[in-house]
Amino acid sequence: MGHRTRAARATPDGVQGRPHLAAAAQHDRTRRPERTHTAVRSPTARRPPRRRAAAPAADRLGRRGRPLVSGTPIGLRGSDGRSALPTLYDDVGGMPTFERLVTAFYERVQHDEVLWPMYPQDDLEGAVLRLSTFLAQYFGGPTTYSDARGHPRLRMRHVAFHVNPDARDRWLRHMTTAVDELVADGIVSPMNRATMLDYFGRASTAMVNTFEPTPEPPTGAGASTGA
Repeated sequence: MGHRTRAARATPDGVQGRPHLAAAAQHDRTRRPERTHTAVRSPTARRPPRRRAAAPAADRLGRRGRPLVSGTPIGLRGSDGRSALPTLYDDVGGMPTFERLVTAFYERVQHDEVLWPMYPQDDLEGAVLRLSTFLAQYFGGPTTYSDARGHPRLRMRHVAFHVNPDARDRWLRHMTTAVDELVADGIVSPMNRATMLDYFGRASTAMVNTFEPTPEPPTGAGASTGA
């Protein structure tokens, strides 16, 4: 008699005709947790930039991208260009003090045979205005100077003149005397005097462009430094 082969039923685990093995496999599956696939972040992937909150209106610049040249950082100036913090400009009395300072300075420059030929003898009033607004802005006042003339470019404006250490010393001596008059009148404190003279010393030294002796003063009117 021939033997008929009984087809075994396939189990989910591929075990044919072995129900006890199939049951064991099913039990094993219930004990093993399913694998989960988590995305691995590439070390070179860039994170999206953080968006900063907009600065308060009082802390923004008046004109976006316009440089403000001053001893007060741009970020500490309000929309009108004035410093958002207490400044030397306010402490000494504002613009009238700087006008008085520069006027006293030029009164001495007019009698200096080395410096006077470098200044606009036919536009002294304009020179006083330019220097006083520049210094006022530097020490925290309004941006009147840069609004009218842009970046000071002090070295560029002075490069055509013979500024040697002797000229620097004369300039600094006249400015120091003018500051000391304000100190004597109680307008400028000793601390503010030190701050101002520190800047004047550094600025005047930066203008030196030659070590050659001072030439003979030219005759005629002086030229404008544009400061």
